[in-house]
Amino acid sequence: MTIKAIETKYGGCKFRSRLEARWAVFFDVCGIAWEYEPQGFTVDTPRGKINYLPDFWLPQTGQWAEVKGYLDTDGMHRLFALACGMAQCGRGRDLVVFGDVPRLRSMSWPVQLHWHRQLWGVAWVPEDGCPIRRPHVAVEDSARTAQRLTDGFPFGVPDWAQDGLERARCARFEWGESG
Repeated sequence: MTIKAIETKYGGCKFRSRLEARWAVFFDVCGIAWEYEPQGFTVDTPRGKINYLPDFWLPQTGQWAEVKGYLDTDGMHRLFALACGMAQCGRGRDLVVFGDVPRLRSMSWPVQLHWHRQLWGVAWVPEDGCPIRRPHVAVEDSARTAQRLTDGFPFGVPDWAQDGLERARCARFEWGESG
C-alpha cells in the first residue's frame, strides 16, 4: 500500500504535504520569514553531485529547512551527504530537519545539521552563525539517526516556540480551510 501526502494550500503556496503547511504556520506565528521551494541546486557532496530542492529557505537566519514525516535509510544517506556539502561552518548554510510538530512539554525539538570538523546535530534556533555553543551531538549516517531526525532530538522545546507549535498543531486545512 502506498500512502500519499495531501497537497495543502496555505499562505499563497501549494505545499506537497500538510506537515509542510503546518511548519509554515509555525514560522508565521513566530515571525520567521520563509520561502517555499525557492529553487533547486546541484550540491557537491562526499557522495558526488546531488540535485536538491529544499523545502524552505529561512532568509533571516540563512538556513535551509527540510520537512520529513518519515526518513528511510536511503533518504538519510542523501540528507547526510547534503548536510556535509552545504553546512560548512563559516562557508555554507546549515540544514534544519523538521519532523512531526512537537507537542507541549515535549523534549523533542528540530535538529540543525552543522559541519564543524564533523557533522553535528544542534538544537535548532532561528539565528545565523556557528551554533556549536548550543547543545549538540555527533550525527552519524545511520538508520538510527534517520529516526531521530524525524522524531526530533531530546533538546527540549524552547518557550519562544510554544504559541507557534500550538497554532501549527491546531491548523485546519480540510474542506477549503486555509490555516
